[in-house]
Amino acid sequence: MMRLRYLTALLLSSVLLVLVLLGAYQHDRQWDWTKNRRHTLSAQSVQAVNALGADVEGLLFVEEGGDPDGVLRRRLERYQLHNPAFKLRVIDPDLNPDIAKRYNVREIGVLVLRRDQRWEKVNTLDEAGITNAMLRLAKQTRQQIAFLTGHGEHELTGAGRMAYRQWVAQLKNEGYGVVSLPLAQRKQIADQVELVVVAGPQSALFEPEKQRLQQWFAAGGKLLLLLDPPSDGGLASLLTPYGIQLQPGLVIDRGAQLLGSNPTTPMITQFPKSHAIFKGVDQVPFLVTAGGLTLQRTAGPWHREKLLAGAEQGWLERDRQVQRQGGQVRFDAQTDLPGPVVMGAAVVEGKKRLVVVRDSDFVADRYSRYPANQALAMGMVRWLLEDEAMSAITPKAVVDAGLTMEEGQVQMLFVLFVILLPFIFFGIGLWVWWSRRHR
Repeated sequence: MMRLRYLTALLLSSVLLVLVLLGAYQHDRQWDWTKNRRHTLSAQSVQAVNALGADVEGLLFVEEGGDPDGVLRRRLERYQLHNPAFKLRVIDPDLNPDIAKRYNVREIGVLVLRRDQRWEKVNTLDEAGITNAMLRLAKQTRQQIAFLTGHGEHELTGAGRMAYRQWVAQLKNEGYGVVSLPLAQRKQIADQVELVVVAGPQSALFEPEKQRLQQWFAAGGKLLLLLDPPSDGGLASLLTPYGIQLQPGLVIDRGAQLLGSNPTTPMITQFPKSHAIFKGVDQVPFLVTAGGLTLQRTAGPWHREKLLAGAEQGWLERDRQVQRQGGQVRFDAQTDLPGPVVMGAAVVEGKKRLVVVRDSDFVADRYSRYPANQALAMGMVRWLLEDEAMSAITPKAVVDAGLTMEEGQVQMLFVLFVILLPFIFFGIGLWVWWSRRHR
């Protein structure tokens, strides 16, 4: 009877083991217990590899016997876990020079993602590089973003701290085309342009430029206006139909000053977190030197929403000569507008979309170390282009999980695991043997 029970238990255990192995074979699973889950794909990466569907192949160019530890292969296999149709081939560029030449591969450790007749080359094989290439490949068309030039706007490729070099690089990483738009030299905005950005003009647009911009916008264009005080770029009339009035003056925030910030750097305390623009904005963004606007109560065939507001302990200072009081600025109830001050708004009317923010410096290279500002700028672009589904990612920070021990602790671990535990297990085995022998 006892043997029958043992045989039954053994049989059930064997069946259970076979089921577990079969499930493990058919359903690959992994667990990541690192502090920042650096071995687990982000939601954007999963979304990107799934968006490519079944017609995507990865060509990993390494030497024969290269990647001996399989680091690169394992990194790419994480994507295959979420899209088994993603095929991966390892190619030695020395043994297959024609393939390497076709994709302009001149070094090892390069990945080429191809889909149909299109392909993207990835030189930096971290998750950010791979996923952003997948995002570019997944887009059927390369949406064009045109930045207006000719009125002292932010440079796109300059080396200055107020240039937009890093924002432009992020836009290109996400698959957008970025071009300059000297509207004074063009009779009209090109048909392929889907978004026009007016970023910090220091002087007003010429009348023909305004007419061309308004005509393009009226035909269903998308427009992002980043307007610094006191200049409005001459575009106030474009906002009037939506009840948006640009107010003269500079936002002063005593609350920011109490927290150690500049009083002209207002705290953003009101923004609709549920709005698609703020998807991926995990921290609170800030504006550098902001102006204000007011939203008049008016109705129309459009939807308007307040995007950014703050300076609840501040006001909109209308006195342009704020230095005349020795740097001391005081609220004047007769002329100043008390906080909270609205600094950004969004409008939808049919195919037209519009975002206006009373600051253009917040996304400059000087402030690129603040990820919330970059996330806000990218969120506005995606929403304007109705492209909120996927977003580019940045590399994960590697958290050092190293273990530092003193010499005494190392010796204690040596005694425990090398001497004591083996001796205990040997003793237990000897006791079991002795008990069965004298039963």
